[in-house]
Amino acid sequence: MEELVLSTKTDIIIDVFNFFTSEANNPQLFERIKAYVLTDPIAKLNINYEARLAFGYFSCSDYMHYVFNCYEEKDRIKLYPNGIPDDLINRILNRFESNHIIQITDHYNMTPRERYYKACVPIAKFLNDKHMLLSKVLGFNYVAKTYNKSVFKIDIKDDDSNTNIGNAFLCTFLNKTFLISNFHVTGSKISNFKVFDIDNHEYTVNNLIYCEKRDLSIVKLDSYGDAVAFKLSNDLVLLSEILTIGYPPVPFTRDSYLLLHKGEINSIVQTYNNLDFFIFSAKTNPGNSGGPVVNSYGNVLGIITQQLEEQEWYKNSKLPYYAAIPSKIIMDFISEKFNYL
Repeated sequence: MEELVLSTKTDIIIDVFNFFTSEANNPQLFERIKAYVLTDPIAKLNINYEARLAFGYFSCSDYMHYVFNCYEEKDRIKLYPNGIPDDLINRILNRFESNHIIQITDHYNMTPRERYYKACVPIAKFLNDKHMLLSKVLGFNYVAKTYNKSVFKIDIKDDDSNTNIGNAFLCTFLNKTFLISNFHVTGSKISNFKVFDIDNHEYTVNNLIYCEKRDLSIVKLDSYGDAVAFKLSNDLVLLSEILTIGYPPVPFTRDSYLLLHKGEINSIVQTYNNLDFFIFSAKTNPGNSGGPVVNSYGNVLGIITQQLEEQEWYKNSKLPYYAAIPSKIIMDFISEKFNYL
């Protein structure tokens, strides 16, 4: 419930982040805040206020007074039309602390309620530079909401004119934007498939670049609507949480629906034919092929490719393993085909 509430307060989350991590990300703002707090009569009630400012610690009260006294009235009202709710600010600060974005000290406290925070510089700088703050703080619900238009349905006609479903996801790499899918989804001919978004709007395919051995395809469309492009990441960490997004067929339903499953990375493996995959635990079906495997920052770690299974595994009561191609291989593929994009 808290994540749903906070997801409607993204402007405030960013503003609080900018204030409390200014030491890491905006030294000029950091000095302006310190200069203001040094003259704030309320801050001076704490005899240790100069010492804690010297070490870069700010309080919730510091932030609220700074906003009230230093922001333009129109900017303050736009951000806080009904006043500054200290309970909301404290909830955001607690979320920052639990994600190791800021650290807390009670060393300078004169009252039980006041707490002082400063930036954990490496993490705060990383989140700021990579624009990953909201994904990290608000979690997979925010990631799913942000990128629900970024995974496209691929309708494929087989040799018997039957329709199968696969996926492709929008990503940006080397300043280019395109869809990434599997070769076994798209095949080698544009005429073999159609591309639809979550609203079943069909897009025109302008170009198809593929590698059968790597089971990867790049699909260029005439446009991508208002979908937000994913970024690729090499940060594979065993047992880290992941999210899969795709349109696998669901029996007895009218359409193909966007399904999301959470899981974790279980292993990094290499097959007998020297293909590199990572294994993950999120529920997956054949119709998930071409969908992204996303981490908590909203970055794509890999693309779902196939189940690693023995023939007729269901007869032996052995569940298959779900495999994805790591983003490192996707990046290499894009780099090799860059001149064709």
